[in-house]
Amino acid sequence: MKKRFTRISISGKLWLFSIVVLLSILSLDVYVLFFLFDHYTSIEFLTAIKKLAYFTGALFLVIIFSTYLLTRYITRPLRVITNTIRDCAEAKKSLNIRLADDGHDEISQLVSAFNVFAGSVDRKLRELHHYHTYSEALFSSISIPFLVTDLQGTILRANQSAGEFFEVKLEDLPNTHLAALVGMSHFNTLKSHLENTDKGIRDYVLTILTRKGIQKIVELNLSVIKEDQKPTSIIIAFIDITEKTQTQQEILESQSRLTKTNRALYQKTKELEMVNEKNKKNARKLARLIEISYETIRCNSLEEILEILTFGGKELLEAEDSIVFLWDSEMQQLLPSHASSPTRLSNLHPITASDSVVWRTFSDNQSYFLSESSLQPIDLEELGLSESEKVGLISVPISDQDYKHGVAIYLQNEASSFYIEDVHLITTLGHQTAITLDKLYLLQALREKAQHLEQMNEDLQRTQLQIVQLQKMESLGTLVGGIAHDFNNILGIITPNIDLLRMTTKLNRDIERRLNIIQEAAERAAKLTKQLLMFSRNQPVRLAPLSPNKLIRQFVPVLQSTLGKHIRIEMQLDNDVANINADENRLVQVLMNLAVNARDAMPDGGILTFRTAMEYYKPSPSHKTTSQKMVRITVADNGTGISEEHLDKIFDPFFTTKSVGKGTGLGLSVVYGIVKSHDGYIEVETEPNKGTAFHIYFEPTTEIAEPKPVKSGPPSRKGSETVLLVDDEDMIRDSIYD
Repeated sequence: MKKRFTRISISGKLWLFSIVVLLSILSLDVYVLFFLFDHYTSIEFLTAIKKLAYFTGALFLVIIFSTYLLTRYITRPLRVITNTIRDCAEAKKSLNIRLADDGHDEISQLVSAFNVFAGSVDRKLRELHHYHTYSEALFSSISIPFLVTDLQGTILRANQSAGEFFEVKLEDLPNTHLAALVGMSHFNTLKSHLENTDKGIRDYVLTILTRKGIQKIVELNLSVIKEDQKPTSIIIAFIDITEKTQTQQEILESQSRLTKTNRALYQKTKELEMVNEKNKKNARKLARLIEISYETIRCNSLEEILEILTFGGKELLEAEDSIVFLWDSEMQQLLPSHASSPTRLSNLHPITASDSVVWRTFSDNQSYFLSESSLQPIDLEELGLSESEKVGLISVPISDQDYKHGVAIYLQNEASSFYIEDVHLITTLGHQTAITLDKLYLLQALREKAQHLEQMNEDLQRTQLQIVQLQKMESLGTLVGGIAHDFNNILGIITPNIDLLRMTTKLNRDIERRLNIIQEAAERAAKLTKQLLMFSRNQPVRLAPLSPNKLIRQFVPVLQSTLGKHIRIEMQLDNDVANINADENRLVQVLMNLAVNARDAMPDGGILTFRTAMEYYKPSPSHKTTSQKMVRITVADNGTGISEEHLDKIFDPFFTTKSVGKGTGLGLSVVYGIVKSHDGYIEVETEPNKGTAFHIYFEPTTEIAEPKPVKSGPPSRKGSETVLLVDDEDMIRDSIYD
């Protein structure tokens, strides 16, 4: 009912409303009539009916006239507007209608608003018409193929470009299915997309095959046309990207080639930069090598050369560590001499013949360049490296064509290894170092030769002096021996005659005193004669194995009482000293004479020291024999010393620096004679006011010293034997035989 009511026009609704009102009034009149009929008389009732009829008729007329006016002034303009709009819409014309709007009431305002609206609609319709014309022209003339299809893919419209693109007549395209143009697989893909969403498709690339068999690459763009929010049709644009794709492919290929070319060019540029940087670095290293070479040439000592080779070479190669081994020709081994790290040097040991890189470098006289993987366990051991240390090394011989001096090792962390140019640089430095060492050794040899010649000249002069001294001593010894022999014969005459005088005559006290004086002088003369005979070495020497240490230990207590308490005696005896073959009494005489001289050199007291040791000794540089191990006995004091002007005279007989009456001058002469009689050597070392040391050298012996035999009592003086007396002096024979 409600829907039917809404279908009635506005005028119909107004007349229906008026009828309802009239019916309501009539119902009210009937009610009034019944009321009047009950309460009034018939005359009054008729009069009231007449009045009610007039009133009701007038009201009917008013309502009908009002409804007419409303219908005329409201619904009629609306109907005119509606019919006009419908007619224009059906004719597809503009809304070219205007209504009078002279009044100021609501209808007039409505009409005015309608006129404004009609003008705006006219303008929009004209624009729409223009747009439609433009779109039609654009759709027909645009070079991009366009298709309009329904939702099932049937083509509704197509432009001229689409016919040319698909190589189909334009009139044949409508009612053609889209799958016939793009292929069923692509159509199903598009359909599946549209079933899942009503949004369009952008940049969908596919390949189609035209009826002439030409393959084209197409970029498809699909839009959905909607009416009342519901999809009604589809518009599809096709863009031929075959040439674009081919161009892009060519561009991509060109870009790929260009990329490869750029990459190769970049690589070459990097290589050139690396080579350039490497060349600059090598140039700097070469300049530094020249500086180091100049520094090496100016070196004057082995230490300076090794310092430059160790630290200069390390700086040149930018190495982490460096080691230098020098060849020891006597021991036939390479000795670790220098290292940039003292800790590493302390862990190294001498290297002998082996398969290690150090020895191969030295023996082959060739440089080696090894990485961490090439090092052998023996290399790690000889270089003080652990297995966890990953290092590379350069091993360079320090040698030239004639001499091999050693090997230099340079270590580098594996992360920044050496280059082959580094091997050439450091090999050059090693060769330069060898040349400098040759020069240094040659200069050193020349200096040593000059010193040796000077020493030989000094030794020659010293030897000449020694020969003169020996000749003098030999002559003096011969002379002293002859004099002592003759003097001893004289004493042999005097002494028995004194004893005979005492035995044969009874002497008074004064003569007895004189004889005692003569006998005392004779005894002193006998002692002097004995010393002279010791100096002349005319007395036989009884050699026997003895221990110098034992002899000194036995001799010192006796000597202490002789020298006095102001002299302190010290013993510094080597327990490893060998035995010697010597005459014990004469060796004691030597020690005694030297000790007495030392005491006289220390009038205010001092220290007397006895030392023993095993020492290599060569009599003189010019001596033909080589150094040999000998037993050294030293008697040293801290006294006044001996002046240099007296050194060449101290062993002369009767020479003394003591005052008259305090020395015979035979003490050192006797020492010299006894030492020579043992085929020994004596040297003196002295410095004024600091002391003197006498060094006596004896050949060692492996014989063991035998204990002294126990002396028995004195032999019996009684006997009946006959004594034969033989002497070339008549006076001696006469003095002994009575």
